[in-house]
This record gives sequence, structure tokens and C-alpha cells, in this order.
Amino acid sequence: MPETKDNHHTTFACVNFIIDRLTRSGVRDLTNLKLQKLLYFAYGLHLALFDKKLFNDEFEAWQYGPVLRSVYKEFKNFGKDNPIDSNYRILAMEDDEQHFDIIDSIDDEEKERSLLYACLYYGSKTAWQLVDILHDGRNSAWNEVYEKGKNNIIPFEKIKNEFGPDILDKVEEYISNVLK
Repeated sequence: MPETKDNHHTTFACVNFIIDRLTRSGVRDLTNLKLQKLLYFAYGLHLALFDKKLFNDEFEAWQYGPVLRSVYKEFKNFGKDNPIDSNYRILAMEDDEQHFDIIDSIDDEEKERSLLYACLYYGSKTAWQLVDILHDGRNSAWNEVYEKGKNNIIPFEKIKNEFGPDILDKVEEYISNVLK
């Protein structure tokens, strides 16, 4: 369970958006690794589109790319042989009874747009294709801060620089063709 519901609520609402969107699209290979990369792409696209953060959690530079520690902890058991196929739930107490609640959905059109773009443009790629994109990219924020075994925070300014006009133009052109 996240450290506090309030600190990670928006992050996990974004997680649920991605899970729901990909599941409805027939994508069956959503692992923790792939989820992490899709969250990163959505975060970067949101910075490029709206000049603000998608959520407040910070990405760390791990061996296979950017990682949100809170999401990693919740989905660490979901790998190639055990893909993610249902929304994230939190354990809640009401009248001394435990029950699971699904985190509310995204209620912000800008956030939905960024998440949708990430799902449409990157969602059909495998986790390892996404890792390769992040490791090989020019201006890769991950490449700039990664140090083996350190899990350094990736500053949002570096992520914003990574998602410049060239990436945004490619994504928007692709999206406009898909949505025709």
C-alpha cells in the first residue's frame, strides 16, 4: 500500500488509467517495467504539452530506466509471466470493516490527454523496446543522471528538456492519424 493515500493518489490514478486503457485495447503484456516506462512517457509528454507535472512523485534512475519507487513497490510481483490485468486498489477501513477501494479515475482533461497519448503512441511496444528508447534517446534525462546502484532522482527539468518539440511533434502527428 502507498505510504499515504494523499501523497500518491494522483500517481495511482494515472496507473489505473494506463491499466484500464491498455486492457481495453487488448494489450496483455503490461508488466511493472512497462508500466514504469509508460508513466515516464506520460509525465514527459505532460511537461511538454502543459508545462506542469503530471503528478508529484519523482522518478529515480534505476538500471533499466526511470522508476517511481511507490509504483515499483506495489507492482514488483508483476513480470513477464504475471502481467498486470486489474486496477490498483487500496485497503480501506469503514465502520471497523476492511474493504478494497479502487483509486478514483483521472478527472483532469489535460492529464487524460497526456496519458492517452502515452498509451496510444507507446502502449503497443514491449517493455524492452521502451527501455531501449529511453537508453538510446538523445537528451535522455535518465542517461544524464544514472549511476549504477545510486537510484538518483531525475529532475523534472531534465525530463522536460528530453521531451522537446521533435518528440512532441512525432507523437501528435501519430495521434492525429490514429484518431482520424
